[in-house]
Amino acid sequence: MSSTGRAPAYASACYLVSFLALLDPIAPIRAAAQSGEQGSVCVRNFAPGVACEGTDIAVTALTPADILDPCGPDATATLTLDVTLSAGVFDRYDAAFYVALDGNSALSGTSCYHDYLEPPLSTTPAYPEIHNGPWANLEPFDQNDSCGDVQAQSEVTKTVRTPLLPIQVACVDTDRDGNVDVSVCASWRSGTTGPQATCRGLSDAVAGSSERCSCARLNVLPEPGPALALACGASLLVPLALRPRS
Repeated sequence: MSSTGRAPAYASACYLVSFLALLDPIAPIRAAAQSGEQGSVCVRNFAPGVACEGTDIAVTALTPADILDPCGPDATATLTLDVTLSAGVFDRYDAAFYVALDGNSALSGTSCYHDYLEPPLSTTPAYPEIHNGPWANLEPFDQNDSCGDVQAQSEVTKTVRTPLLPIQVACVDTDRDGNVDVSVCASWRSGTTGPQATCRGLSDAVAGSSERCSCARLNVLPEPGPALALACGASLLVPLALRPRS
């Protein structure tokens, strides 16, 4: 904690920016249309016992798009979040991801945000990087499949929030590196045939085995303190982060 006495001024500025952001009439439409759900929708809520030992797809980045309320006395942060999924050397199908909201595990916890790559889908996606769709349709032969896929050696990024509000995550720093970190998982399907190959929506976009999901813990924000002034909003995040430190 700094002894310069500047922390209260920074905190006041953060809350002022956050308050103005909440009043911004454009804010509710900055994120992509939402298809996800939150609550007891972590990986094992759908697939009890899976260990998530796969490597074909991984959540590789959590990037704040808009920070509406930084970490405060309630130990939570409210933000619009870009979630990036990266694929390995194989095409993978019906991708989904899980973000823990309470500081616990996206694999075995009970409070998560769960989402997938919803329509519109495209047979000619913007390989190798897609931001907020349209997602790849690698199963055009299955007219009943409406879940997006991820091409080999590519990445997709989706801006997420809850249906009514941005994502709210717990401000925990489990590895004590000075950053709030969040548990995340990804799931997918590896084949296009069989009784469970057709994915009709979010409820079908879940892990089928331990080899078809992966988990990690990623940094999101500076932990509570004077450094959190850098997280007062997307428009201030980069300029403040680049300022020289005294």
